[in-house]
Order: sequence, then C-alpha cells, then structure tokens
Amino acid sequence: MNAYGTARALARCYAALLPGGEPPGGPLLTPATLAYTVAPHAETAFDLTQEVPKRYALGWYASGFAGDPFDYHDGPGVFGHAGQQSSVAYADPRYGLGVAYLTNGLQAPDIVTQRMAEMAAALRAACA
Repeated sequence: MNAYGTARALARCYAALLPGGEPPGGPLLTPATLAYTVAPHAETAFDLTQEVPKRYALGWYASGFAGDPFDYHDGPGVFGHAGQQSSVAYADPRYGLGVAYLTNGLQAPDIVTQRMAEMAAALRAACA
C-alpha cells in the first residue's frame, strides 16, 4: 500500500478499513478480505531495510512481533506502515482507531520511535 495525504486523510483511510468505520457507500474491504490481508504472512529476524526483526501482512507491517523496536502498539492486531523516518499511519482494531503521525522532516529513528511509542500509549490510555 502506498499513500500520500494529510495526517487526517491517512487516519481516516485506516479507520475506514475497520469494522464500523465504513465510509459512505460501504466498507473499503469485506471483513474476510481485511482479515486475510492484515494477518501475518511472513516474518524475519532481520529486515534488510530496517535491520530489525519484522512481521509482514499483505501491504502492511503486522504488530506483535517480539524484538521489533518499531512495534510500539502493545499487542497483536495492529496494522499499518511507516514512511522514511518522518511518518507513521496505522489502524488499531482493538480501539477502533485510525492513526497518522506526519512530520515535516526526517528525524532519527530513535526519536520517531520514542514519539510514536508515547503517542500510541496515550491513545490506548484515552480509549481504556
């Protein structure tokens, strides 16, 4: 999946993939198609791009893989993708959330990871 847009548009796109988040005209994907595409299909102990362990769905990264330092979602079921050290968008079906975080410049990976971990934790706390 490749997307360009504002943070609001990307978050709405991810939210529209979740049950109950359908846009006017019906859901973007059937529940069966969504379940198939977001399920883990492959994983590696060393992703050649990010040089970390990574779990992949079809078009998205899949959450819940131990050792992935960029997996700050605190549990399986979350799916999404990151940009080049400057953006992240994902859906968290546990809370019905579509989330996007965009910056206006490249940041060090550890800064982006810390910011996203703090934001994701705050979102989960607000939904609990």
